[in-house]
Amino acid sequence: MPYKNKEDEKIYQKSYRQKNKEIIQKRMKEYYQKNKEKIIAKVKQWQKDNPEHNKNYYEKNKEKMLEKTKQWREKNPLYWKKYWEVDYHRKLGYQKRYEQSHKKERSQYAKKYREINYEKVTKRIKKWKKDNPEYDKNYYKKNKEKMLERNREYLKTENGKAYTQRKNFKRNTTIKGVINNLTSNEWLDILKKYNWKCVYCSKEFDLFDRPTRDHIIPLSKGGNNVKENIVPACRSCNSKKRDKIMIKEINYEVKMGK
Repeated sequence: MPYKNKEDEKIYQKSYRQKNKEIIQKRMKEYYQKNKEKIIAKVKQWQKDNPEHNKNYYEKNKEKMLEKTKQWREKNPLYWKKYWEVDYHRKLGYQKRYEQSHKKERSQYAKKYREINYEKVTKRIKKWKKDNPEYDKNYYKKNKEKMLERNREYLKTENGKAYTQRKNFKRNTTIKGVINNLTSNEWLDILKKYNWKCVYCSKEFDLFDRPTRDHIIPLSKGGNNVKENIVPACRSCNSKKRDKIMIKEINYEVKMGK
């Protein structure tokens, strides 16, 4: 069919593709299945010869591509579930190999992304933690020794030493102006009152897991170091609690089932 100019030809091709969309897709799929290996080899070779093409194209068309992916995900919400259901272990192995071979690139990209999208990332993490409250506990139980070893190694480094200095300085600044009249006898009375057990998890104290003083209202939130504001807690519960107000008033008889 003769065309007067290129624009007429483009218009005709567009209309033809729209009318015969399903037939064209079917042909393309059949062709791809027959010539899969050749096509993949050609694509890989082309990518080696043109390494900067994808980056340049993405930079130019970033907004369009993101918008398209959003629309596609809305239309196909169950795609990735179906994708992972088929041959799950093989795909997982491929993903792990890729992550190991591109560790530096991934870490650099993740740092930049967190810096640019700090608020989004923090909101997402908070939401995920609310939806999965038991995850951190289970992970800590499985990897307790590794995490403790990693923390010890980190605290030996210059960044770790700086972190401990900042932490101690913060603690000292919060203690200033606090009523501090708790005596050793009062602390012993508190331990006896709670049967030498952690008020949160009911764990018995021993030489290896000694009691710590936990402030019901934290010092950072206006609490004082007085007997009315102190309960015994194991190190694990005390560190997990941080500066939260977990309990307003403790009824020990109900807690211990007396």
